[in-house]
Amino acid sequence: MKTKYIAVIVSLILLTAFFACENQDEMGRGIIPETDYAAVTVTDTVEVEAFTEYDDTLYAAYKNYMTAGIILDPVFGKTETSFAIKFSNTSYSKYKEGAIADSVVLNLGLDTTQQRFYGDSLSTCKLLVYPVIKVMEQTKRFYQNTDFEEYYDKTPVGEVEFSPAQIKNKLTIKLDKSYGEQIIKATADTTFDEKICGLYFKPSEENTSNTVIRFYYNSRTSDFNYNVYYHTEGDTASNYVLYSLSATDININLAKHDYSGTELENIDTVNQAQYAYLQGLTGTKIRLKFPNVKALLSANGRYFSLIRAQLIVPLADTSVSYENRFQAMSRIYCTGKTSTGADIYFNEFYDVDYYGNSSYHGFTITDEHCYSINMTGRIQNLLDIYNQGSEPAYKIYLYPSNRVSDFTRSVINSPKHKENPMRLVVEYLKYER
Repeated sequence: MKTKYIAVIVSLILLTAFFACENQDEMGRGIIPETDYAAVTVTDTVEVEAFTEYDDTLYAAYKNYMTAGIILDPVFGKTETSFAIKFSNTSYSKYKEGAIADSVVLNLGLDTTQQRFYGDSLSTCKLLVYPVIKVMEQTKRFYQNTDFEEYYDKTPVGEVEFSPAQIKNKLTIKLDKSYGEQIIKATADTTFDEKICGLYFKPSEENTSNTVIRFYYNSRTSDFNYNVYYHTEGDTASNYVLYSLSATDININLAKHDYSGTELENIDTVNQAQYAYLQGLTGTKIRLKFPNVKALLSANGRYFSLIRAQLIVPLADTSVSYENRFQAMSRIYCTGKTSTGADIYFNEFYDVDYYGNSSYHGFTITDEHCYSINMTGRIQNLLDIYNQGSEPAYKIYLYPSNRVSDFTRSVINSPKHKENPMRLVVEYLKYER
């Protein structure tokens, strides 16, 4: 009998403790029939605001991909890209005494597995090669919009005309023999690193083409190199010394945009336009705002739970023919920026593989001709902040993929687009009060 009484007392204590832990709104839920305490699943569309902004200045040294060319576009204006490279005597070969330069043959590699050009593959591109005359210091921060004028001699030592369709895995350029003579002389008096500072590759202003070439440096094969061929008096055969871009040699990507006469010339960051624009190579980014997220709180308070929030980012309709002019970028990223300009990478967008390696998740084009981004974590974070009576200390942005060397561009329907706007679709549980 004693044991029975003890069991009853313990049960009463446990039940009292259980109901004491529930808040007032939850109290009694466990004993009310489910039909009397309902939760309804609601799917709703929340308005978004989207503004095109110029992209930030980007550090542009030590990249695997380098671009050179000019593209003229009625939407994005004129874009010109160029790059500079420091070459070293990676073969450690030496010139024989009395060496006389015969020729200099330069090779620039291309990636055969990825996109090698943007624009018109059949048009002729003219590329000029200039000697770099000022040391590109490794400690200096070189950005994509660096003014490079003081770094190179304005007399080219080589040029080449070609169309992207003609080249497969590398572009070969013959440089002036005089440049080889300078190299041999600087090597002899041990001033190579001070006088032979590298080469600068720039499209000719005479270009009538509409092409940007994307060159590729592979450290395993080192297809970025040149040979200085030479002979000595009495030689019957030519000798050579190999110079190449090594992992420790600096290379710099440069790009500049001229938006004159386009919608991007004077971007309105206050009033939304019908389209928003993403462009790589320090072009443009998109700032997002979700002002109506607060309305979810004011309408439901704490009586709802967010299940999912999906941002739909539609590309411009095919009838606008944007895609006939250029290829939309295959991947975009969502990140944040603090009021001080510091970048924020959101935890929910990190992917971790089997080995524990993490990578930031990008969003690709879906079959519905849009980017679809799971914003559940961000919207929940905003709800938590608003619930505390505060405002978020960061802004949310959409960025192009590979912003330094990817020249794909996307025109996106903004929330102001009537037929197919950018929008946030939310799904949540709404509890009966």
